[in-house]
Amino acid sequence: MAPGFSVQDAEAFRSALQRVIDSEAFAGSRRMSAFLQFAGQAALEGRTEIDQYEIAEQVLHRHEDFNPLDDASVRKLASQVRSKLEEYFDGDGVAEPVVISLPRRSYIPRFRYRATEETSPERPAEPENIREPSADGTRRFGWWQGAAALALLAAAVWLGMHWAPSQKGDGGPSPLAVVIQTQRGDLRGKPMDVAADAVRIGPELESGEEVSVKLAFVPERATQQAGVMAFGDPDHFVRFGQHFKDRAMLEQSFEVNAIPNQGQSHFLADKLGQFGQPRWLSLRRSGSRYDAFLSADGFDWTRFAPPVEVQGLPGSQRAAIYAFNGRSDGPSAVASFEGFRAGPAFHNRPDGPFSAGDFPAWRADTDCDADTSAQLDGGALEVSFAPSALGCNWYFTRPAPEGDWSLAALVDFLPASGSAAGLVIRGTGSSGALRLSRRHFHASTLTFERSHDEDQRISDFPGAPPVILRLDLRNDVFTASASRDGRTYSPIGDRVRVAGKRENMRIGIYAMIAHWTSKAPRPPVRFHWVQRLIETPQTLDRAAFR
Repeated sequence: MAPGFSVQDAEAFRSALQRVIDSEAFAGSRRMSAFLQFAGQAALEGRTEIDQYEIAEQVLHRHEDFNPLDDASVRKLASQVRSKLEEYFDGDGVAEPVVISLPRRSYIPRFRYRATEETSPERPAEPENIREPSADGTRRFGWWQGAAALALLAAAVWLGMHWAPSQKGDGGPSPLAVVIQTQRGDLRGKPMDVAADAVRIGPELESGEEVSVKLAFVPERATQQAGVMAFGDPDHFVRFGQHFKDRAMLEQSFEVNAIPNQGQSHFLADKLGQFGQPRWLSLRRSGSRYDAFLSADGFDWTRFAPPVEVQGLPGSQRAAIYAFNGRSDGPSAVASFEGFRAGPAFHNRPDGPFSAGDFPAWRADTDCDADTSAQLDGGALEVSFAPSALGCNWYFTRPAPEGDWSLAALVDFLPASGSAAGLVIRGTGSSGALRLSRRHFHASTLTFERSHDEDQRISDFPGAPPVILRLDLRNDVFTASASRDGRTYSPIGDRVRVAGKRENMRIGIYAMIAHWTSKAPRPPVRFHWVQRLIETPQTLDRAAFR
């Protein structure tokens, strides 16, 4: 509904538009009907202009081959619609209470009520509390109403920038999130005209890894869109997200050499999005194959569509998030991204033996002489130790990235005496290995283990639920924390400074059995994911791609 329209006006104008489109005057011309549907919807959304390129694409299905300087097809179509509207409202539509016209040198229709005496006295065209309509059919507000609206908008934008929407019943606002206000611009085709902050770039997305995020976004205007991306450059990418077409949709698509692929793109009506509910999105890279997944809680996932095979993308791709309006002058929307992360996740993989070869940047190894089992089971990586295994470890690690980073893992594990599992940092110089783990120490605890028996611990969450363990490296200093919901983290122990060089450092997950434990059955460890958290992604350096 356009700003300034009452609900009553919007319903009346929309109904009038549909009656005109269904009339004999327009039913015989698909192009004129499509033009009026597209342009009329834009007017009802509050848009003040549409360019010829949009009409050529949306109505005439013309793309890169359209040039308005030597192609008058859009202007001719608009002239035909203008004449047909005048003919209709002077003839079959003479009794219509709402008149629709198309001003010259404009592609935005105008809506107005006929003279008051021609409208129904039970439903006056001009309610007393609404000011006179302006020339373009919208309502004028007094200066004080405009000032109040601006103040409310400023407050809403401030809140959008500082707080992510909370889930219903989750007990309060979410922590700081990455917030993007959509603006005109798109990555599709050439040129790249997105705003500088419309695409936010995270770390390298290796084969076997995926980019995941919780997205709160309610697209209601064409062509607002937001989601996650495997980003090579502005002309080479795969994306998955929400996209408003004629209604809120989910879209998985890709582009190679600045050419959008339409044949393998997937679109599906977005039921949760139409209700304004946030959801988790995930895009998995497996060589040149890309799978998209949806989740309502970030725990249980469903496949969105069959995987797409994409040839021609650069070998180096980055995890990314995006939000923009497309090449449309519609209003801005707020996209809030929470829990942006990238790395291995184990949901929706076939059950069976775990193959570290599916994750080329990672390595699995163990120092156990007895059998140690690592397998995929029910959406998790499950690690089990044979009863004869004593005093040994199982690792799944990768080289540590340069600079600062945050690593987290979702661990489901009920520890027995002598067993532990969690995050590990190996090769930290004289400080030895660092471990952040759930382990049993008189009771279940969350422990930040350091060398020389300098362990620090806190009591585990009641009931030992699945827990997110997190290690942060900032300016060569490690900090440890844990969370049961991914929103609020409890610190564990003091800070630890990196000792020695970092080039041999490896980071990842581990499970262990102490040498002094019994040979009683050991509960398996279940890892759901181990990924880097991205709280301050980089903005797109547009100058680098010009």
